[in-house]
Amino acid sequence: MPADHQPAACGCGHRRGHHLVSAEASYSPLGWLGVVLGISMKPIKVRFRCRRCDVVFDESTDPQVLDSHA
Repeated sequence: MPADHQPAACGCGHRRGHHLVSAEASYSPLGWLGVVLGISMKPIKVRFRCRRCDVVFDESTDPQVLDSHA
């Protein structure tokens, strides 16, 4: 990561990991079936939304991030 690159943040200044930021997982159609049946599935994408300003300010398809939200 370049030295001048800042992690994504919402208008409030919150970043991933802040207690007011929620991770929203997106699943494939087969993944949704597993969730409905109570099987833990790996998402295909995770979006990060600030609960104060309701803005999605970042998303990830990084396998490590997806594994942490499975």
